[in-house]
Amino acid sequence: MTQTFQPESNGAPPTVLSRRRIIIIALGIVSISALFLVIGTMFSNGGITPWHTTVGGDFPAFYVAGQILHDPGSPHLYDRGLQARRYHELITRDSSRATLPYAYPPAVALVMSPLSRLPYRTASMAWAGISLLLYAAGLGLLWRTFDGIARADRFVAVLLSLAFEPFIVECIHGGQLCAIGFLAVCAGLALHRGGKPLAAGVALGLLAYKPTLLLALAPALMLGKQWRILAGMAVTIGIGTAFGLVAGFGPTFDFLKLMLTYVREVSGGDGFALFKFVDICAFLKLLWHEPQAQTWPAALLGMALMAALAGRALRAGRNETAWIVMLMGMLVCNLYVGIYDSVLAAAAMWVMADGAYRRHGRLSWDVRWLIVAVFVAPWITELTARWMGLQIYTLVLAAAALQPMLRAIVLSVTSQPRQLSPQLV
Repeated sequence: MTQTFQPESNGAPPTVLSRRRIIIIALGIVSISALFLVIGTMFSNGGITPWHTTVGGDFPAFYVAGQILHDPGSPHLYDRGLQARRYHELITRDSSRATLPYAYPPAVALVMSPLSRLPYRTASMAWAGISLLLYAAGLGLLWRTFDGIARADRFVAVLLSLAFEPFIVECIHGGQLCAIGFLAVCAGLALHRGGKPLAAGVALGLLAYKPTLLLALAPALMLGKQWRILAGMAVTIGIGTAFGLVAGFGPTFDFLKLMLTYVREVSGGDGFALFKFVDICAFLKLLWHEPQAQTWPAALLGMALMAALAGRALRAGRNETAWIVMLMGMLVCNLYVGIYDSVLAAAAMWVMADGAYRRHGRLSWDVRWLIVAVFVAPWITELTARWMGLQIYTLVLAAAALQPMLRAIVLSVTSQPRQLSPQLV
């Protein structure tokens, strides 16, 4: 089988995409990241690292939520004032008025509550380790499922996935939950390809930890008539809701009210660092330099388009196209998607690479450069968003979502038999 990233031979200089160079870069990123994580945590003071960032990134929000649940009755899980006080009791060296509100379902707080019984630095490192294990489990499923990719290039893909900025920075250093979503998607892909749609839906239902992800995914599955997947998702959501009720009915209703509040706040752009988001709403607000702009109609229109394209592909049995459109599309065509959520793009690129290998025995040029763009863009996109108002990563994700359709159009045109001009007959 032809290899995509050719090793150097005969003393020739390495190419830009040589396997050796990619491995060195990926290992370098992972090693430096691990070193910064350990040093930053060990030498932190009052919850602040030597480079003036918060230990664990956003993890204090989950840690505080777990602490609140330990209080008798725990009726104030979503009390922002209480969360702010607990945050500043935890991160004592943060002299700003900043806080990290907890905006996830009660079930997530219950799952995280055991960690909140540990000292904060220990809990933060433990969560980083758990996130790594979850992500590694997802990569293991991708390795077994997408065996159309040459084995050597699957190894490169694993390293690139580990060095992917949304994971290595936003998840490991940022303390986010996105490794859960990644594992859920990987399990869903593996089970769906294995002919187990109900089980695939059960796995995908874990995405309910962030309801906006399912808001974009469910319509596509409905239009694709994937009723077993939807039934499996409903089972997981039901179990998660019942588990969340352990915290009481009050927190559950408070969470529903909080979601409505967040929809209003996201629509108005209040209090959100827009450069940290990759959805089309944030993209347009940054581009227009209007944080208050009402951009939600663009998100709804994008969801409808994505659902129509993916649904049609699912009904036609074009699962590769459908999954790429759904995974990439639900990141762009959405109301509230942080750059950390785009860790799901890594799974979509495995799908795309596997399809290219099965068709051509190698990566086609478009897939190769899309992989490069998806890997590189997150490292620079926050700078361009801050300085220019252009979230380039959103454009890259949109291009990846549309790639299957564009490829089909190009193939349909180039495969048409050429007709001789009447003047030449």
